[in-house]
Amino acid sequence: LFQLPTEKVSLGDAWKIPVNFIELGNGFIPDDVERYNKVTLNALYSDPELGTIAEIFYTLGEKISGKFNLFPEKKQSTPSFTIHFSYIAVGEFLVDKGKWKHYAGQLTLTGSGYLNLDSHRLHYLTPQ
Repeated sequence: LFQLPTEKVSLGDAWKIPVNFIELGNGFIPDDVERYNKVTLNALYSDPELGTIAEIFYTLGEKISGKFNLFPEKKQSTPSFTIHFSYIAVGEFLVDKGKWKHYAGQLTLTGSGYLNLDSHRLHYLTPQ
């Protein structure tokens, strides 16, 4: 989730990072699948002591609804459910030093119906 662009970017540019949050496997019958994946270079500025600093904003997520058919031969499936995973973060990367100045993100996983979930986690990176 801390991935940087693989090619040169300019202020305001956005790119995607390779990530899949929800994988449900065999027997899953989807009704709806939505994915969003956007990483943006929000600001670029210079500090006399730290050099060039890039502020990067991450907006990532997936929302999947459907059901499981656990026993295909019986043609029975679970009740419908929805899972929503989102990750929003902002960080300042020290371009000249090749490391994060700081980074904070919130990961949220919620589910309704057959899979009832409600999880929220904060992630922080700070210099040591």
